[in-house]
Amino acid sequence: EQSPAPVPREVNTELLMDRQILKRGSAAKTPPPQDEGDTDAADAGWLAPGGRLHESVKALSQWPVPLCTPKDSSPGIVAPGLHAHSIDSKPLRAVAKSLGVSLNDLLLRDLFLTLREWNRNHGKSSDRDWLRINMPTNLRGPDDRNCPVTNILGYAFITRRASECDAPGELLSGIQRDTTAIKQWDLGGYFPATLATVSRIKGAMSLFTTSSRCFATAVLSNVGDPSRRFVTQLPRKHGKIVAGQMVLDRILGAPPLRPKTHAAFLIVTYAQELTICVRSDPHFFSDQSSRELLDAYFAQLDSNLARN
Repeated sequence: EQSPAPVPREVNTELLMDRQILKRGSAAKTPPPQDEGDTDAADAGWLAPGGRLHESVKALSQWPVPLCTPKDSSPGIVAPGLHAHSIDSKPLRAVAKSLGVSLNDLLLRDLFLTLREWNRNHGKSSDRDWLRINMPTNLRGPDDRNCPVTNILGYAFITRRASECDAPGELLSGIQRDTTAIKQWDLGGYFPATLATVSRIKGAMSLFTTSSRCFATAVLSNVGDPSRRFVTQLPRKHGKIVAGQMVLDRILGAPPLRPKTHAAFLIVTYAQELTICVRSDPHFFSDQSSRELLDAYFAQLDSNLARN
C-alpha cells in the first residue's frame, strides 16, 4: 500500500515567531519560573544571555569580519569546488571526552582558532575583530517525519573576539555554554523568527538580505551520520552501506555560501570516520587556497591529539 502524496503546507509566520513551538509536537520549553507581576524578572529574562532582546542586540552590534583572501590566490570556479578529508573519529572523540565537552564543541573551538590564524597570515588582523561561526540547527519535529526533502532549519550564531583565541581552554568552555543554551532554548529558531518579523515591514526583507555586511565568517554544519536516517535498511560491510555491487564509501557536501561568508564546512560521521568538507567562495579563493584552508583546520585538530 502506497503512502499518500505529501500535501504542501502554507507558511505560517506565527509559528516562526515563537521558538517554543518551532519543533512541532515537542514539549514547550519554559524559562525559569518568575513571580507574577515581577517586571524586573521579566526584563531580566529578555536581557539575559539567550533572551530575545539580548540575542538580537548581540547579533546587530557584533559585526564579524570575513575570511581574508590570500594575496597569491587566483580565484576561479573549478568543479566540483569541494575539498574533503576523512580521519578515524575515535581519537578526537576521546580528546573531547577527556576535556568534558562534545566533539562538536571541540570542532567549533578549533575552527575559531583556524579562522583567527588564517586571517593573521593572509591579511590585516586585529585582536578586536569579531569572528562568527554560523551553525545551522535542526528544527524538524515529529510531524515532519514524512516531510519530503527540504530544509527545516534555523541558524545559531557563535561570536568571539579574535583575542579570545589566545586562551583556547576558556574559549572551549564558553563555546560549550553557548551550545548548551542553543540546544536547551532552541536558539536556532531566532533566525526564522527574525525573518517572520522582518517580512512584515515593507522593504525590510530586501534591506536585510542585500546588506553588504558580513553576517558570518564561516559556516559549520555537523549533520552527524546521515545513513542512520535512510528509510531503507541496506546491508553493510565494515560499517559501509552496500547496494548491489556498489559500496557507499563517503558522504560529501557543503552548506551554501552567502556574500562575505567565504567558507562553509560540513562535518559527516559515517562508518567510524569523520569527514570534513569545505567549499570556499571561488570569487575570492583559488582551489589551492581552499585546500590549504582545510589542511590548516586539520592541522589544528591534529594538535589536540599531540597534546593528549
